[in-house]
Amino acid sequence: MDFIVVIVRLISYLVALYQFLRTKLGSLRVTETTTSCPLAIVGIGLRLPGGVKNDSEFWDLLVNKRCARKELPADRYNIDGFDSESGQRGSVRCKYAYCLDEDISQFDAEFFNISPVELARMDPQQRLLLKVVWECMESGGQVAWQGKDIGCFVGVSGEDWLDMTRKDYQNLGQGRVGDTGDFAIANRVSYQYDLRGPSCTVRTACSSSLVGLHMAQRAIATGRCSSAIVAGTSLLLTPTYTIAMTEERALSPDGKCKTFDASADGYARGEAINAIYVKKLEDAIRDNDPIRGVIRGTSTNSDGKTTGLSTPSAEAQAELILKAYEQAGISDLSQTAYIEAHGTGTTIGDRTEAAGIAKAFGQKGIILGAVKPNLGHSEAASGLTGLIKAVLALEHRQIPPNIHFSTPNPGIPFEEARLKVPTKTLTWPVNRMERVSVNSFGIGAVNAHAIVESASSYVRTPKRNKASKGRSYLHVFSADSTESLKARLDSTKEYLATSRVPTIDIAYTLCNRRDHMVYRGFVTSDDGGQPAVSDARRSPTKHPSLVFVFNGQGAQWAGMAAELLQIFPSFRSSIRRMDLALMALDDPPSWTIIDTLANTAGCWTSKAEFVQPLCTALQIGLVDVLAEWNIRPATVVGHSSGEIAAAYAMGSLTAEEAITIAFYHGKLVSSLPVRGAMAAIGLNAQEAEEFLVEGAVITCENSPQSVTISGDVDMVEAVAEKIKLSRPDTFYRRLRFNIAYHSHHMKAIGGAYRTILTKYIGTYPPLPYSTVSANSQPGPPQLDAVYWQNNLESPVRFSSAVQSLLKDTGNAVFLELGPHSTLAGPLRRIFSTSRPQSSPVHVSTLARRKGLVSSLMVAVGHLYTLGVDVNLGLVNGTGDETVLTDLPLYPWQKRTAYREESRATKRRNFGKFPHHELLGSPVLEASDLEPAWRNILRLEDVPWLKDHRVGGDIVFPDAEYVAMVGEAMRRITGIPEYTVHQLHINNALLLQAGTPVELITNLRPARTTSVSDSAAYGFTISSLTNEHWTKHCTGLVRSGIGARNPDCCLLDPSPRRIDSIVWYRALSTRGLTYGPTFHGLDDITVDPVGENAIATVNGNSHGSESFYHIHPTVIDQGLQLKILVKCGGKPRKIERPGVPKTITKIQIARVGKALRIQMQSCTFSSLDMRERVDGLAAVKMKWAPYVNLVAGTECSGGIADLLVGQMSKTRGLNGLAKDGIGVSMHRNLNVSRENALDSGDSPLKQFLNTVAANPHVLRGDSSLEIVTN
Repeated sequence: MDFIVVIVRLISYLVALYQFLRTKLGSLRVTETTTSCPLAIVGIGLRLPGGVKNDSEFWDLLVNKRCARKELPADRYNIDGFDSESGQRGSVRCKYAYCLDEDISQFDAEFFNISPVELARMDPQQRLLLKVVWECMESGGQVAWQGKDIGCFVGVSGEDWLDMTRKDYQNLGQGRVGDTGDFAIANRVSYQYDLRGPSCTVRTACSSSLVGLHMAQRAIATGRCSSAIVAGTSLLLTPTYTIAMTEERALSPDGKCKTFDASADGYARGEAINAIYVKKLEDAIRDNDPIRGVIRGTSTNSDGKTTGLSTPSAEAQAELILKAYEQAGISDLSQTAYIEAHGTGTTIGDRTEAAGIAKAFGQKGIILGAVKPNLGHSEAASGLTGLIKAVLALEHRQIPPNIHFSTPNPGIPFEEARLKVPTKTLTWPVNRMERVSVNSFGIGAVNAHAIVESASSYVRTPKRNKASKGRSYLHVFSADSTESLKARLDSTKEYLATSRVPTIDIAYTLCNRRDHMVYRGFVTSDDGGQPAVSDARRSPTKHPSLVFVFNGQGAQWAGMAAELLQIFPSFRSSIRRMDLALMALDDPPSWTIIDTLANTAGCWTSKAEFVQPLCTALQIGLVDVLAEWNIRPATVVGHSSGEIAAAYAMGSLTAEEAITIAFYHGKLVSSLPVRGAMAAIGLNAQEAEEFLVEGAVITCENSPQSVTISGDVDMVEAVAEKIKLSRPDTFYRRLRFNIAYHSHHMKAIGGAYRTILTKYIGTYPPLPYSTVSANSQPGPPQLDAVYWQNNLESPVRFSSAVQSLLKDTGNAVFLELGPHSTLAGPLRRIFSTSRPQSSPVHVSTLARRKGLVSSLMVAVGHLYTLGVDVNLGLVNGTGDETVLTDLPLYPWQKRTAYREESRATKRRNFGKFPHHELLGSPVLEASDLEPAWRNILRLEDVPWLKDHRVGGDIVFPDAEYVAMVGEAMRRITGIPEYTVHQLHINNALLLQAGTPVELITNLRPARTTSVSDSAAYGFTISSLTNEHWTKHCTGLVRSGIGARNPDCCLLDPSPRRIDSIVWYRALSTRGLTYGPTFHGLDDITVDPVGENAIATVNGNSHGSESFYHIHPTVIDQGLQLKILVKCGGKPRKIERPGVPKTITKIQIARVGKALRIQMQSCTFSSLDMRERVDGLAAVKMKWAPYVNLVAGTECSGGIADLLVGQMSKTRGLNGLAKDGIGVSMHRNLNVSRENALDSGDSPLKQFLNTVAANPHVLRGDSSLEIVTN
């Protein structure tokens, strides 16, 4: 019958268990097709935008609807050097991103023991991830995890650091591969922390970290590792990838992710460093790990063949979700409450993903959200960011709102599929399970999905034992540097004072679930968490030798063990065991140790029969408590009767034997008929001997300058009077004893004491340091009844024993055991005079009326900081503690910035100017002394060049060369005005649509002498086509412009007006075709007699974002005016079309949109661009034809080709040379090479002589400007 009852009860239990599991786990089915291995998320570490460094800050950001968007930090790269509103080639579209707040170049090198050289060249992603992984493992309460078979899977998508180092291939060196390659990020973690499991960097673009989670789950399920770190990294270090995504039109112009909103226009890049630690659920439960969430299942797939590699597939995404649920053994998707979508905010991406979700989850509907509007798209790390958000939502049983969502995207079937985007924080739906789906998709079409459920679905919170009310707790912490230790002390105190969690959990987590480093500290607190005593120091490099030192009588007080009896079971058990020993004696006491020690109002403290056994019992109980905590002495020493407990601590006596010795010690002493006295004197033994009288003896050598005397009462008083008369400043204090311990008084009971003890104890090994003999091993007496008689009768040679101990022991830590410290002063004086091998330390266990447990916790805390091995797991615990996951993070030290960047890298990332559509970007390897620029010229990027054709070919205009070198000078000097001299067109540059041309612009300072340079630069513009270099243009350029020739004044319109439409049509028929952008001359008049022409130009940038002081189309139109002058405004007189091959000088200064230009024949042929301002004319540009001086030929054509600079005063040849202005010649001067050679004069000297002979060429106060090349 009993058997049947048992069977029925068992069946009932199994049915109840099944119903519970069905209720809590929903449709969990463990079948043959279920390949899922449920993983517990144990640890979380993260760095996110918005200053987020832990999960509580992350949750705060989410529920408070914060957006972490900000301007790109200046330490990444100079965004102004790449910014472009239109997203032109080589630029970024927006100045904003979602970036981390911390300085990513700073690192705690001491903690990780990595050399500064290696750190400087190491990818900041590696450095940050090392810190985040440590924080992840600390948050999970993991200890001794290094060296284990832990896998490491890190999702990475950017190659920014590698891209930076590639800029300078000559600055690589040994170690670069592992420090810069993204493949090594996971390997770096495994190497640094000695992880022995699989180590793999995952590169599937934006799905990388969730694919890494899937790989980790498979590795754990198949036994390739016992647990795994899964991480994702994303840092924006260079503009390269941002430029690429800008050109793909994937980025939002305003730098915001507006997921699922009708205004969604692209994603915004973000940074993140995330890590989670996962292990089998059953293992996490077994190890009492914190379980943040449970990964029910994961899955991955690919979109396959779509319309494009980066085009997502709703069908593939839906299949992925269904597959993940199938592998997790979940058949009813409708019980899932929420899906954390990939949700980048791209038009196609949002619509496709929503369609896939709708298809997978059917008509039951689901809440749809995404974290990217808050934190941006951290690409490879984004999947893990979404997963952590899901875990936090499950823990808080709330679904945070989506920001930047106001108008639902009309392309998403919100109503039909019952998809809901929360705009405020929602409580968890009551009709849905605590389950979240997480989507993550890559631009390369690799998709990943994870299913996470709450920890409460699997693990019930156990009923907790109540912590002892009013007790103190020990909280320890450690660090790798003094600065970090101090910071940890402060943060621990603050956490204790402000946290509302149970204090026992704080103590348990800090003591039991943290690795312990060399710099150590502690804080004690009451059960309310209020900090009390604290200390922090560096532990000794050598392991300390722990010395238990036991004081004698004199420190007792009522209630001196009451709290210990209440709090520590082992102490209580020890006391009861000793009570039983006393009760078994032939003459047991009428009282019990346990009751007397607990009595806080007793009057026993002055009675020897109580004091001796009670003090010894207390010390034995402390030894047992400390032994339970693994605090055991390397050696011991006892003062007076303290040797009894010392012998027990060394294992020479049992607790029963020790308490028996102490009991009879006290009983016999109290039976003495003669009263005695004792006094402490601040003299050494030799000095004290001078004052002794018969009946008073030295009974204790406490320290080199402290002894105790005892004996007859009147004789002790007589000694005191002698000392006061002879040495009135000497310390003297009468002790509160009416018994003369260790004096001749003890002889009266010594024999009886020995006889009684012979009955109860045998002969045992000696104490290592005896205060009876003051000798260390070998040679001290055996512990027998005779020894304890001597201990009663003989003087206490404590100082000598301790000095002998110090000679034998290094790194000594003296732990004093007794009701209160009485030996701290003597020990310090011994330490100061004995000069031991190292500095000994004294620690006291208990302090009178300061709280016994608190004092003991302080003592253990000091031992911990001194490097003594302590089983911290038993110091505070009750056995049902919880690991806290929100303790303060490790305070990393950031004293030094580690970031090695070559000059080429810095020029690339921190250039002042953006890419120019004609000039391009600086050649990184070029020097600042001879700068160069490179550009890949495409007609698609500069479409207005198509409007400049000669003979049907698109010809790069001369004006563009002028504009290019002018912009180069502005970038060098910061001055926008410039002058070009001696522009030579060597070869025309022909352009074709679809055929890029590589242009190189080189500048080099022009030389004035063989050892000095001028302010002007010689320039060369060349192109590379089909591996062939062609030089197109050379000349000189300098900043600023000279003064205008006053003979060139504003002209009145000429009588002959030219219709611009007719004019450009006529040019086109002659092969010179100007399109709309070059078709700018208007209001044209020509004076055919005076060779003057006037026209209006309407300046236009033609949509270009590149800077031009004057747009080259405007400059070109000024050059077009020469054609009008040459043909007198009559197209039929144009002999053949063409463009200037040489320009002697052209000056460019700032102009407005409306420009009035003229060409006139005054002192010299010139082209003036003028801006009318209050009737005044300002010269803006000059142009004169180049005149080539050919030796032996006559230069003809009049004075038009002599360039005369109008200057306020003559500057001389040296001054003129510094201006870098080219040679000017008078046409009517006959200068021949032959004449120069015959006369012995140079052509220049001949020229000057000729000018002197023809003064008519100079007018008024004008001067002649001559500069040789």
